[in-house]
Amino acid sequence: MKKIKATELPELFEKFQGASFIGLKTKTDPEFLKKGRITGKTLSEIYYDGIEIVKESEYSAGIGYEYATSVKNKLLKEGKSGDEYEAGVTWHESFNGSKVIRRHKKTGELYFYISLNTNNKPKTQYLDVKKGRVIPKIELMEFLPKESAPKNQGVEDGNEVTVRTLKLQSVQSLSACGEVYTIITPNNKEI
Repeated sequence: MKKIKATELPELFEKFQGASFIGLKTKTDPEFLKKGRITGKTLSEIYYDGIEIVKESEYSAGIGYEYATSVKNKLLKEGKSGDEYEAGVTWHESFNGSKVIRRHKKTGELYFYISLNTNNKPKTQYLDVKKGRVIPKIELMEFLPKESAPKNQGVEDGNEVTVRTLKLQSVQSLSACGEVYTIITPNNKEI
């Protein structure tokens, strides 16, 4: 297992060509609604003793795929014209021409750009940091924003091309290019 700084990830993938599969683990501060959709209460009202939640996710994903090409290929497989798809405007752009590393257009923050297989959802768990326990997702459902499918692909429901942009600083470990990397970030000296 190799150790690498999160700041070195762009350089590692900058010259990456073609498409490949990777495995990665992330740790993030999840986004929650201010009030639950069912109870109308806040998280702190339900967890009266205070709660600090982190979300850990494990992805098996593709890198180096062209989003527009993937959508057009799916349209063609469904017997539709690939010319029907028109890409929308995104908040991110390629970083130094990389297909793997994206840069936020306004903040400059760097992200991993991954493609998910429709049948291979990420494994996710929510942890109560203070109590050291896993919180079942069902307990948090009313506070989680609703997921929405891409709106302009034109492919059949359930057949959408799914991509994710993951902050580089959230990546904990990575399996890619025949290597396993432990990621060192400013917040976690070594993870």
